[in-house]
Amino acid sequence: MSQLDVMLETNERQKQYYENADGAHTSSWNGRATNAWRGLRGTFFQRMRAAKLAESIIDVQREWIAPAANGAKVLDLGVGDGNPLTFELAEVASDYVAIDLSDARLETVRGTFDELGLTQARAMAVDFLSDDFAETDFGAAYVVGVAHHFADLDAFLKILHSKLTPGAVVLTHDPLNTWLPIKAMRKAYEPFQDDADWEWPFDEQALDLFRKYFEVEEIRGIYGRSKWAVPISFVNGERGADLARQWHEHDMTSTGQGESYTSCLQVMMKLRRS
Repeated sequence: MSQLDVMLETNERQKQYYENADGAHTSSWNGRATNAWRGLRGTFFQRMRAAKLAESIIDVQREWIAPAANGAKVLDLGVGDGNPLTFELAEVASDYVAIDLSDARLETVRGTFDELGLTQARAMAVDFLSDDFAETDFGAAYVVGVAHHFADLDAFLKILHSKLTPGAVVLTHDPLNTWLPIKAMRKAYEPFQDDADWEWPFDEQALDLFRKYFEVEEIRGIYGRSKWAVPISFVNGERGADLARQWHEHDMTSTGQGESYTSCLQVMMKLRRS
């Protein structure tokens, strides 16, 4: 059996999982260890939301992908119940194709497309890797929180590359597994993790694969220095939020100018297809 066939089988299990859980919050579908991990992540991101860092991240995403999406055929891969820029990009695209494994999670997206009168936008429950997804000629791809779900990243990137027009822009945003403490935590958690078969946070070798298929025009490490504001926020919430914003600005500027992003918890990239 090829690695692609293995991933297609894995995606069948992943589909069943996402029909019952969203992959971010605690759920009765999860075991205790996974719910504990989700609770820990939820606390972290709650502190980051209090510092309003998401707005800054979305602003950068918009700057990177909105110009390429304007008037283009756009792929929204792994849309779930809607990514941060899904409906904004769908309004300016000539043809917007939002796909996800879970048909249940697409109901919100379909409803919003209808409410906004976005007749050029479609939401499809389909496996990106399968022959059932025959769409090509995308001028932009919005791939948020998805690329790390493929055990064979090389095979995924090869297929993604084949779906795009020359010069197409791809926006990715995924977790990293490059900081030693988080690597140790993930290693300890993995044997008890319900979604371990499709969770592959990027290491340095995975990041190098992107350069095999794309030009990396921009890269930002996220939650590097700013992650240290979380313990401070438990002592003084206002001070923690202030420091999170200051350190986040450092993360978003310095990692784009050559400073290492390997101590960050996430990475965001603007890619261009040759």
